[in-house]
Amino acid sequence: TDLGFSVYDSMNDNVQYLDDYEGKLFRINIEYFVVDETDIDIVPINQFSFHQLGDELYLLGENTDLELVKIPGRYFDSQAATRAIPVMITEKQNSWQFKNRFINDHLVMVHSEIDETETSLIETINLNNVRKHQTTLDYIVDRIEIVGGNAFTSGYNSSTDDGDYEGMYVSLLNPKYASVLSENYLDGIVEGESRSHAFNSRQIGGDRIIGLTSKPAISEQYGNDYYYDEPSEITFVGGKSHNLNLYGHVKRKTSDEEASCEVSCDDWYGNTRPFFIGDRIFALSGFELIEVKIEGREFYELDRVEYNKYQGN
Repeated sequence: TDLGFSVYDSMNDNVQYLDDYEGKLFRINIEYFVVDETDIDIVPINQFSFHQLGDELYLLGENTDLELVKIPGRYFDSQAATRAIPVMITEKQNSWQFKNRFINDHLVMVHSEIDETETSLIETINLNNVRKHQTTLDYIVDRIEIVGGNAFTSGYNSSTDDGDYEGMYVSLLNPKYASVLSENYLDGIVEGESRSHAFNSRQIGGDRIIGLTSKPAISEQYGNDYYYDEPSEITFVGGKSHNLNLYGHVKRKTSDEEASCEVSCDDWYGNTRPFFIGDRIFALSGFELIEVKIEGREFYELDRVEYNKYQGN
């Protein structure tokens, strides 16, 4: 529950942070709808800040510092006065952008800086022994996802693209050692949606297939704004082992006017998703549903349905 960690002052356009945050974390049994609770004094960073490992819940949050705590299941008792157990406390870095994901028994944190080089510091923490590893990526990480027990990242570097976003960098990292397993640069495209549900992957045969929402990097109408209000296309990458080869793009055929979103293309109800059913590969873009096939390095479209054309406007 949010008990007012920050107070927004609309008159002076600033946020006042309260140092002495006190709150409660509630656990709900979805079978019996039993609710229990425990006290916390940190604010979760985002929806990826919770991770169940055995009987312990790990929580990444902040107060005056960035803190990782663990909460044994027995602590969820309304009568218990025991606080969460600190695992790691570190000073918050003044990074331009921060991303985090739990992957099995590791926490992956990404601190990105906008400077002359535009780089991201990748830091992994072993939850069992708090051992840390670090590496650096030469781009601003805009996404971090879980792919087969590894961390998939994507992002941009305008300093190498003449000030524009002319393509997207993708990487696959081993969270155990913060080591880069593979990298690729997808020239001419940018992501159309950075939210996690706009991402999907599946192991099909011996290949790992990754689907990303995408748009052409340069648009005459919108320039380099890759969040403009129209449905995205889908780009598929992957391969055997840890490869991030480009398979191909699924492009929509409907015009911008036909595909305009009724409410918003940018929010969680946006119109674009890659998804899988068994070994079948699909792309949803606007009002078009497309099935594609990947065989080796061959990428081709099987079928396409425009499911709104039968409903008038």
